[in-house]
Amino acid sequence: MSGGLAFRAPVPQPIPAIVIDQPNPARQTPLTIAAYDDERYCYIRSSKLMGYYSDPTVISALRERLQVPGTVATHNQMSDHEKKMAIEAQIELFSQTPSSLWFRVPPREILAASISRCRGELLSPRVILDKFYEFAREEDLRRPVARWLKGRSDEPYMEIQLGRHRIDVLGHNTRGPRLSAVE
Repeated sequence: MSGGLAFRAPVPQPIPAIVIDQPNPARQTPLTIAAYDDERYCYIRSSKLMGYYSDPTVISALRERLQVPGTVATHNQMSDHEKKMAIEAQIELFSQTPSSLWFRVPPREILAASISRCRGELLSPRVILDKFYEFAREEDLRRPVARWLKGRSDEPYMEIQLGRHRIDVLGHNTRGPRLSAVE
């Protein structure tokens, strides 16, 4: 074809390798081993959290809440131990994914919060309220929230004025820098 346009194919460029984070070496113990009973996750004692985590109904609800990959038929064929391993792998993925709501959140906190979030749709409110207690006064939460912020390497500040409002606890992290306001 004379007088036509010449087309030159682009030269293929190598695709840079994608580095996937390795499993978190900071995680010292599996979720199924409770550290100390006085430790709390979402205000529930570690021993009670692990008791919940051994209940097949809770395991099933967690599988749905955390959207563990696999079909219902596949999960039904798994042992409780295998289901827990799949749940823990999903929790680990969430805690390492920068775009995740759970990025850099300790695995047991994710577990406790996920169980609490099953209230109503996947677990009855009675089951949740049996272990997760509501506080009578706001002041009762300040110290546990401050400890939680310290555990995240945040410096907690109490009752910070913000315009015409007050923030109950403010966490400041210089590594980020990041501010976490708890009202």
